Amino acid sequence: MFETDQVPEAYLPKFAAQVNNWLGDMIRSGHIRGARKWATRLKKTVGSGQTDAGSYQLGERFVMLFLTEPERLAVTSLDRDLSELVTPTGRRHYQIKQNGEAVAYARSLIDQQESLCQLFGTRLANNIQAAIEGLDAYETQAEFGAGRWRVRLMTIPTFHTHAFLIQKIENGEVAANGSYIYVISAPEWLRNLQERTMLDSKDFLLAFKGHKPILGVRQNNDQAKEQIKMAKKKQAKSESGDGGGNDAAKNVDDSGANKVSGLGKPLFASLIYPVTRDNSTGIGIGGGGGHVAGLGGPPEGVDPIFVMFTYPVPQKTKEDITNS
Repeated sequence: MFETDQVPEAYLPKFAAQVNNWLGDMIRSGHIRGARKWATRLKKTVGSGQTDAGSYQLGERFVMLFLTEPERLAVTSLDRDLSELVTPTGRRHYQIKQNGEAVAYARSLIDQQESLCQLFGTRLANNIQAAIEGLDAYETQAEFGAGRWRVRLMTIPTFHTHAFLIQKIENGEVAANGSYIYVISAPEWLRNLQERTMLDSKDFLLAFKGHKPILGVRQNNDQAKEQIKMAKKKQAKSESGDGGGNDAAKNVDDSGANKVSGLGKPLFASLIYPVTRDNSTGIGIGGGGGHVAGLGGPPEGVDPIFVMFTYPVPQKTKEDITNS
């Protein structure tokens, strides 16, 4: 059977009150789909048998992990269990439900007595709910039905991918190998990561082999190439003759990165997107229009406004920081 990490019951009343406070703002600003404005009461209980019409509940909750550079690990670490490669985020994910349906999710800081840090009303809540229901079907299988398995939520931000990491519990201890990964959501072009499929560590990592990340894109990406073209066009159009108008083009190398003196090549490029806001209601969390929150990637249909290159810290600067 599947189980999750236990939450200290003493922390839940405060957390529920914090969620209720934020949730009211999201309901009034229309960021919770199908929400009733008069129903902002949040319960600690879970289960349809304890659900009042129009009320909200804290649903399933999962300790969160993240995985970085799976495309590299697909080459270097296929012999390792995925549980060795993930990193705890220090946060816990909570499903928020209305009448048994997932409508939002919250995140808490575990080491701060489950203090609320994030609340979102995106489709990820629905994706996780569908994955939970799909995972329940596996409990009918002998391997999962007879033993105990711990489930945690894993995110891969650079590939907009979410999955459950499932580890066997033997004699009260979590096994160091033999983990399974149940895919919650992934881009369609990761063809070997179909939603709601169960994979072992090796097959999961192999699905990323040869693919480039969506976020934190390294050099030679399409956006960087476009910047090269734009810089060259500016150079061609420049007629000032003072040399100032050509600096942008001269300082861009073939990778699309700015050649900053003494810094060498950048580690990676980040795409910077504008903040999106909904000012139609004038109501939002913290006042004003309210930020239309999203997690795991850029807003759909919005182009980046510029590219930011990240460089390694020069040795002299490291020494100055260390000695200061």
